[in-house]
Amino acid sequence: MMSLSWKSPKPSFSFIPKVRRAAAQHALDLAEAVWQGAVDRTPVRSGELRASWTLSKGKPIFATVGNRSTNSVLPPPSMPKLKATVLGSAKFFVSNGKSYGPHVEYGSSTIMPHLMLTRAIQSVDI
Repeated sequence: MMSLSWKSPKPSFSFIPKVRRAAAQHALDLAEAVWQGAVDRTPVRSGELRASWTLSKGKPIFATVGNRSTNSVLPPPSMPKLKATVLGSAKFFVSNGKSYGPHVEYGSSTIMPHLMLTRAIQSVDI
């Protein structure tokens, strides 16, 4: 008679924190790509709508930029510096506080829709 025995090794779960960090970084990369896409696709007349795009972690920020006394066009915003945390502990928000933003996004009876945020989301490869 022959006897065979096999001991299974203890499962190692040390990869789980690495996966969570990688997923959190990927979520941040996606949010940054959507933000950049929205900024790039926003039509510019005064630059106020484009300059008011924000990227935040935890809660949306509806800040606005504008009401300048000069007639020069505002420059685009700089990419915010956010850090990825463990996935599930933070959400990322792309937002704009300009009240006329939805009219530019979706259009109205007098404005053609530009779909800058919609197209930015569609262009991100998830």
